Amino acid sequence: DNDPSFDPKGFVDGAKMAYEMIVMAYADGDRKTLKNLLSREVYDGFVAAIGEREAKSEKIQSSFVGIDKADIVSAEMKGGEAHVTLRIISELISATRDQAGAVIDGD
Repeated sequence: DNDPSFDPKGFVDGAKMAYEMIVMAYADGDRKTLKNLLSREVYDGFVAAIGEREAKSEKIQSSFVGIDKADIVSAEMKGGEAHVTLRIISELISATRDQAGAVIDGD
């Protein structure tokens, strides 16, 4: 029983924007943005990784190049909620730097 107001293209466009915001918020350690965009379980995992990075005084420098592809893989109703799974392929340039600013991962 499909929702006639559901617009797959509009949904994918919104998800692509959210994906870019999540990737960049993770790199910046922006917990507030992540909290608004992620489920509790995923948020907790991201915050744990950010905390580990901060404890080591490491920083991620990221540049979001763009999304090459975003496709709906599956969609189903669970109770009154629609669950939609997307596969997103993106390009990102990323480097992790230590306290002194030396690149320790990526480029």
